[in-house]
Amino acid sequence: MPRAPEPEPSPLTDPRGSDIGPGSGFQVHQRPLGALGENVSAFGLGCGPLARARDHGDWEGTIRAARTAGITLIDAAPRQLRQHSETMLGRVIPEFRDELFVSTRCTPLDGKPFDTSEKAVRAQLEESLQRLKTDRIDLYQVHDVEAANPRQLLDVTLPALVAARERGDVRYIGASGDSLELLREILITFPVDAILSYARLDLANSDLTKEVIPEAEERGVAVINASPLHMGLLADPRRVHDAVAADHPEGRAAERAFELAAQAGTDLPQLALEFAAQHPWVSSTLVGCANADELRVNARAFESEPTELEAQVIEEIRATFDEA
Repeated sequence: MPRAPEPEPSPLTDPRGSDIGPGSGFQVHQRPLGALGENVSAFGLGCGPLARARDHGDWEGTIRAARTAGITLIDAAPRQLRQHSETMLGRVIPEFRDELFVSTRCTPLDGKPFDTSEKAVRAQLEESLQRLKTDRIDLYQVHDVEAANPRQLLDVTLPALVAARERGDVRYIGASGDSLELLREILITFPVDAILSYARLDLANSDLTKEVIPEAEERGVAVINASPLHMGLLADPRRVHDAVAADHPEGRAAERAFELAAQAGTDLPQLALEFAAQHPWVSSTLVGCANADELRVNARAFESEPTELEAQVIEEIRATFDEA
């Protein structure tokens, strides 16, 4: 993550010395959810890393820190450590459920082929509602769309989500995955409310801006960006080492990106999160956080305005990856 938190009881501080601990008054800004008529937090909490936390206190502390910072969008998935993220959220959020925008998904489970039948989708949805202890999910998505049969996805699965929306079980529906070509086809041919992809709008790759966002903006469809640290490559030197060892072009580019950030007196995750906040049509950027301290530091980095030097380095880093 961007940087290690200082030990308690010292307050967390970002490089500019700003207090980012509880009670600081810091708030994440809100953005329109496409053309749907409501706002969500521009920084969304991805519960993947938090799913590893078994202690209720870790979950409660992180969700309360999110609320204090004005973070409303909380994203989970049933396959995160075998439904653990939904179960733990269900123990924490009921008392302030109406303040949050909760997103989850139907996904392939347990390594089995993706069952996208109407019956299976409805069963997954009902189980998510039970685990989350809520009567509705704000955004329900078909995840890993590239793992599904495209024809059945359009003819059966997405209509099942429409039926769920009509029943009131979900408020908005969407699709998420890695294949921008398929996501683009879905938003052109089907009335989804939101599209989500990951590691496709960051310092290493901005294909989302070319292949999906123009069509989404034209139709008023919300875009959610996930993994602004490019699946950890822009945050973890160990992943860079592995990519270099595998002779992956992105590995050398990431190695150079870390060097450029260090030469500018900042760090790469800080720059990556600053960059992720810049696209005006992205409703929210999901950032995985393992605890409350990571959430506060990441949210502060996301909300930081790049200095003139940082903006120059961001462009150098993007050019480095473009040339890789």
